[in-house]
Amino acid sequence: MAGAETLPGAVVPLPSEALAGLVDIRGPQPTFESLAADTAIAIAIGIALAMLVGLVVRRFVVARSSPRVRTLAALRAAAVLPSDAAAPALARALADHVAATGGPAGSLADPAARAALDRFFATDWFSGPEAQRFAAALYRPDPGLDGGAIAERLARLIGGRRP
Repeated sequence: MAGAETLPGAVVPLPSEALAGLVDIRGPQPTFESLAADTAIAIAIGIALAMLVGLVVRRFVVARSSPRVRTLAALRAAAVLPSDAAAPALARALADHVAATGGPAGSLADPAARAALDRFFATDWFSGPEAQRFAAALYRPDPGLDGGAIAERLARLIGGRRP
């Protein structure tokens, strides 16, 4: 064998005189300007990450507690109730949403209040016959009232309105 072949990755011992000439590796000492720049970069990254976390939390937490989401959930729950219980539940969901978003207050039995709701939601549904029947069912149970259809209509009105 002419020379000893080493395997890849094998540790080859160095002679002690080769190691004696090595010195510690030292980088330049940091200056005040470089420390200030590093600190400013770290602060900027921290603020950016905090804003990102805030946006993510807002997206998933605040959205669930918004008036629109609460109202749409209440409308879905009221849609499956019997007609005598659906009308008051739908009216309560509508009243809560209107109050939470700064809309007009009033009784659905009052034509002026229904006209104000028409303006608030940019529609004419509240002045129409279906809404009048819905308002009458609050005071006199109407077994023929379709709570599911009214809930769907209110959900479209509330879901399409941006406060």
